[in-house]
This record gives sequence, C-alpha cells and structure tokens, in this order.
Amino acid sequence: MLNRLFNKDSHERDDGLAPVAKVSELGYGKLKRVLVKGQPVVLTLLEGQTEQGQYNVVAFSAICPHALGDLAQGWLTKEEVDCPVHYYRFNIRSGECAYPKGGPKLRTYPVTIEGNTVLIKIEKPKWMDHTEE
Repeated sequence: MLNRLFNKDSHERDDGLAPVAKVSELGYGKLKRVLVKGQPVVLTLLEGQTEQGQYNVVAFSAICPHALGDLAQGWLTKEEVDCPVHYYRFNIRSGECAYPKGGPKLRTYPVTIEGNTVLIKIEKPKWMDHTEE
C-alpha cells in the first residue's frame, strides 16, 4: 500500500526528476506547498540567482521533523523557516536546525530549473524497500 501511495502522483521522468511547479507560480519569500510522490514539499523563490544564473528556488519537507507541524504555514526569514507549532527554526538550504541548536534536521531536496519548470528529485525512503505491496 505504501509503495502505491509513494508512486501515485508521480510524473517523474526517466532521470528521476519530477516537475512540481512553474517558477512563475512562486513568489519571493512565499511558501508554496506541493505533493510529490506522496510527500508534502514546500517550494520558495529566494532573492538573487544561483551560480549558474538560474532562479534561486529551494525545496524542503513540509513536515517539521520535530512535531510534524506544517512548515507551509510557517514564517520565512531570509533562508530560515520557523515552524508554527513550537517555533523550531530550520535553514532551508542545509536542513540544519537553527533553533534550538542540535535539533532534528529538516529534509531538503535538490532543485533543477528547466525554462520555467521547477523539478525536484525525491528518493524513496530506505525503510520502504522492505514493505510489501
């Protein structure tokens, strides 16, 4: 059952990248929640460009690793998001917990931009390799 859920909404390409949004749908400092392979993910557009001159888009889990709060409802300050439940703060690039120090790490995802399309790659969690259909 979990394998079917994980692959249900996937439109991933052969290279494992899945188109999740258009850059034009994102706003600077705005949090956009999407569902990718059964996983809630938050996208945001940051100021500046990448070293390759592309839009600066980051993707991270919408679920707070501390107490399962919805980070899409959180507050974004520069490169950190605050969870609306217990105010844990995470760096959205590295996933490191900024407050409190040493807290759980936030899952982040690599982003690829092709034209106006945002693509991310979500690997199946290792624990799902042992589940039955």
